[in-house]
Amino acid sequence: MINVDGILPVSRRRRAYTALILGTIMTAIDASIANIALPTIGRELHVSPASTVWIAGAYLLAITATLFTMASLGQSRGTGRVWGSGVALFTVGSILCAVSGTFALLIFARVLQGVGAAAIMSLSPALVRDIYPRSQLGHAFGMNAMYTSIASAAGPTVGGMLLAVFPWQILFAINVPLAIVIVLCARNTLPNVPGTGAALDRLSIATSAIGFSMLVYGFDGFARGDALWVIETELLAGAIAFAWFARRQFTLPVPMISLDLFRLPRFSVAAQASFSGWSAWSIGVIALPFFLQLDYGMSPLQSGLLMTSWPIANAIVAPITGRFADRYAVGLIATAGLVVFTGALGLYAYAVIHPSIALLLVAGLLSGAGWGIFQTPNNREIMGSGPPEKGGSVAAIFASLRVAGQTFGASLAAIVFASFAPTTAHVAPEKMHTAVLAALALACALSFAATFVSAQRAYRDGFHYHAR
Repeated sequence: MINVDGILPVSRRRRAYTALILGTIMTAIDASIANIALPTIGRELHVSPASTVWIAGAYLLAITATLFTMASLGQSRGTGRVWGSGVALFTVGSILCAVSGTFALLIFARVLQGVGAAAIMSLSPALVRDIYPRSQLGHAFGMNAMYTSIASAAGPTVGGMLLAVFPWQILFAINVPLAIVIVLCARNTLPNVPGTGAALDRLSIATSAIGFSMLVYGFDGFARGDALWVIETELLAGAIAFAWFARRQFTLPVPMISLDLFRLPRFSVAAQASFSGWSAWSIGVIALPFFLQLDYGMSPLQSGLLMTSWPIANAIVAPITGRFADRYAVGLIATAGLVVFTGALGLYAYAVIHPSIALLLVAGLLSGAGWGIFQTPNNREIMGSGPPEKGGSVAAIFASLRVAGQTFGASLAAIVFASFAPTTAHVAPEKMHTAVLAALALACALSFAATFVSAQRAYRDGFHYHAR
């Protein structure tokens, strides 16, 4: 039972938080665990590298298109109820992925996973807020952000280790026992906070989903080789739909998402840096397995182990940075992290030109360290900038920035591979070499853009002590 303060007792809180953390890890790791197997899946299903990238992109696109809807549905029908439905849908999608024998069925199953993940990701922060006292929310959200970053970065490593023993289907089947543990931990522990019962604004649901989907699908038209007028039509339709959605939020008595949060300078800067940073991150983790396996000749296990340096450095640095973020203004810390991350991506590109295991290892360590230095304080800035009464919108936007950035990065990676490599299942090493270099150069550019945005607050804030 929830106590008089609306906070779960400690014994139930631990089980509930374990369920929420495992759900977050499951959805985050699934955004990248299949990346290490993309070359293998592409060969077995006889699809080109540009098409294979959509195994990652379809999952992220489904999350992005339905994230706001799931957040609104949770407020209306009850956060715990919708979160549990998301776990169930994600599990069904995972089973279908594991038994997929065709590329079309695999993509459909990844979309189901994405819709379930949207419910989990958008509602987990709200549930954390319900089970923890306010004095411990910063620590809880900080740990949640750390686990998300580490899980996302660890995906290729875990995938490589599994692929050394099992076929690629294991990458999705492994979610089933994990989902069972989540259900057992969540049972009779999550707070049963009733929803408002308010009807969902169908026009907002439709325009947000259409806007996100058409924008991403339009960008991918360059990779598919669509006619320019078709791409322009898709992008225009997406822009109009999303603009309509955004404008409508300011006219509704109770908006689906409070977009006026972007009028807050600190929130806006942190959000822009997060989106650009995650886009660069996504391109990097997609491009590197192709280089390591198809160009450098490594096995999935070897490439996965080599990329382990990224999550290890992240896991070490993120908690330390979090303690600094509790005491000092985040501007200089986050910007310094982006400088390191941008340099690490550049070092990866240099290692592609001059292959060296040592260089690749150092680049991975610097990438993980830089990302940890940036992400922890930047996430805290996003979650702490909005007023408490708009916590649901803050949480939804917080999740959407990461997923939208990853989706955008995956689309850009598909465009690059389609531009520099032929649209066949078998690609010559030299062409793959060029494609990976171009992708890493684009990742560097996006990371530099995030650095430039973050530097604005670093200049404004300096490095002074503060108490939060």
